[in-house]
Amino acid sequence: MLADRVRAILARGGETEMTVGIQGTQAAADVNGEATQGQIAVWLHYGTDRIPARPWLAITGHEHGRSWLRYWARAAREAEDDGAYMVRMRRLGVAAVADCKATIAGKVVKENAKSTARRKGGPGATPADVTPLVDTSTLLNAHRAVLTVGDREEIIG
Repeated sequence: MLADRVRAILARGGETEMTVGIQGTQAAADVNGEATQGQIAVWLHYGTDRIPARPWLAITGHEHGRSWLRYWARAAREAEDDGAYMVRMRRLGVAAVADCKATIAGKVVKENAKSTARRKGGPGATPADVTPLVDTSTLLNAHRAVLTVGDREEIIG
């Protein structure tokens, strides 16, 4: 039965949790004296009355979530010891962070407004010329994975 197999994998891997996105000290970082990186990330992801939603984390999770879960299950099933398991989980964290950044860089989210494109790319720039969510690369570079296995926690990325 699938549920029994999942329980066995969970027992082998211990209590494992991985979160990916803007978090911890990166989320708390003061960006402009008025907002933190975490607040800005929420506004950009979910949108505001003036900013369209650009849900890069949801898009990334939808596109890659199943493969991340398969990799984790294989790591829990095949790892010979805790050290090998942690190495595999770190690799998963690095891949998940890279997937989030690639979603942003791949322009899969709603284009910038014309005025924003001109501000970011110069007077003749069009929305197709600039990447949404990338201006100073602060948001892009703030992505991290936090891996917790039992009572061990590591920041990856």
